[in-house]
Amino acid sequence: MGQMKRLLNKVFKYSGLKSLYFRYARRDSSTIKCPILVYHLISSEAIPPLLFEQHLEFMSSIFNIITLRELYQGIVNHDLPQNPLVISFDDGYQDTYEFALPIFKKYGVAATVFIPTGYIGGWFGRKPIMTVEQIKHLATDGMEIGAHTVSHPNLKRLTREDLRAELAISKTKLEDIIEAAVISLSYPFGLYDSKVEELAQEVGFKIAVTTVHDFFVKPERLFECPRISVYPHDSCKDLQEKLAGDQHWLKVAHKLYLPLLSTRL
Repeated sequence: MGQMKRLLNKVFKYSGLKSLYFRYARRDSSTIKCPILVYHLISSEAIPPLLFEQHLEFMSSIFNIITLRELYQGIVNHDLPQNPLVISFDDGYQDTYEFALPIFKKYGVAATVFIPTGYIGGWFGRKPIMTVEQIKHLATDGMEIGAHTVSHPNLKRLTREDLRAELAISKTKLEDIIEAAVISLSYPFGLYDSKVEELAQEVGFKIAVTTVHDFFVKPERLFECPRISVYPHDSCKDLQEKLAGDQHWLKVAHKLYLPLLSTRL
């Protein structure tokens, strides 16, 4: 029964049904279209630097690329640019520093990099994580540093005490490194619940991202921001189709049945 429940939860999440629920069952006029992309590795084993530069060249020609902090500030101050897009990196791999940072500097834009503090200067998933000095350098060069907890656990399974520690310690550690406030959080594995949201707000985060696939951010639900994953096999055409929604099968249904949905919702 437990395996079936987990399977159904994954179907609900990754098929786009959860996205459709967020978009229609809980939508209102304040909903903002701002794709938030999530990358992990930029390397010959994943997304090669040349392909990533092609991605960034394409995106910067169409979108105003901002950080998650700038998205939050733009929502609060009602001054978001037109066609905003956020690029984020999970896990803080050294590849982000070595290969992605020079490309961002070349195009004069920035991303939000989420780092699990317990792995700084060490290894995570058999890949090296950035050092303290590299994190400082990222921040100095305009990249936003966000928290990805301490040990990258499933936050939903933790006690309140352990959950608070994972959130607060990671935030404080990163703030000590970059000597600036850290307001953005990425939930490990995209897993969260109301308890996680509550404690994330209590320790001082202002915005958090999930792995729900969607393009729309709701200002009253800034601790449930959806993201669009970018995979190693994604060409520029694939990325363009993702950002247009053409690779998301529910987007097709959305296009075909929008008049019907509009009259019933």
